[in-house]
Amino acid sequence: MRKLGWLGGVVLVLASCGGGDDTPADGGVTVDGAGGVDARAVDGGGATCGLTVGSTFAYVMATMVNGTSTVYKVSLDGELDQHLVTLRSGPGDVRASDFILSGGQAVFAASPNFYRVSWPPPAGGTTLDVGAAITMTAPPPTLLGAIAGDSHHFWAVQGSRTLVHFDLDARTWESKGGVQLPADCLGFADFIGVPAANATQLTMLATCTAAPLNRIFDVTLGTPNSATLRSSLSADEALHNVLSESGPWFGGNTLWTGGVKRRQLRYCFGTTLLDIDVRGAEAGP
Repeated sequence: MRKLGWLGGVVLVLASCGGGDDTPADGGVTVDGAGGVDARAVDGGGATCGLTVGSTFAYVMATMVNGTSTVYKVSLDGELDQHLVTLRSGPGDVRASDFILSGGQAVFAASPNFYRVSWPPPAGGTTLDVGAAITMTAPPPTLLGAIAGDSHHFWAVQGSRTLVHFDLDARTWESKGGVQLPADCLGFADFIGVPAANATQLTMLATCTAAPLNRIFDVTLGTPNSATLRSSLSADEALHNVLSESGPWFGGNTLWTGGVKRRQLRYCFGTTLLDIDVRGAEAGP
């Protein structure tokens, strides 16, 4: 699924507020039930966080304190978000850096491993077994961050500014080399849009230490690769992910739309709101 645009048309009332030890790394705050009263998240004991649940969504993936990766349905027009599934590979946990939704499949990058599984997950479960890792013909690079593409071909950022192309069907990969960025830019945080398998130009979001903190570059592959500043995003904090060039955008645990900080991303655990520390974001069905 493309990393573009808004989701719509799905109305959700939560029946569960999470459980187990999948506690987000950023902790949380206890609330007293104030807020929306028409749509509430209720746990098995009848407690409520008392916050409204929206009707338009994106999927985000968070890294939990116990080392697992959990996918949430994030409410783009409400206040509360739904714990969907925690990733497993057999008996083991999966800690992924990013993911792709495309053509009824999800690809999870858990460097140096990759997993491909049907999406969306079956209803009613709290975990998703992503199966065995895909074996590449040569050991893939490590330290992979953001990925973008489809369930067959995708691009990845290695380290902070090296680009790598993967062909999951052929189980091969190719490094496309590094990209020179301004001295105050730390590296690439994400891709904007979905690059084609044979792309020679990529649009990338870079995180920088001086204003503007979030800059968009057109990266041209060649000898050498080059980056041309295209525009910037007006958020005043470094963003981890984008769903489109104009929004929504996600910081560590904050939803931005149109340059405006909307709210923290959080889900209900009993009567406590816990922050979601986003590591990947996708539009989806």
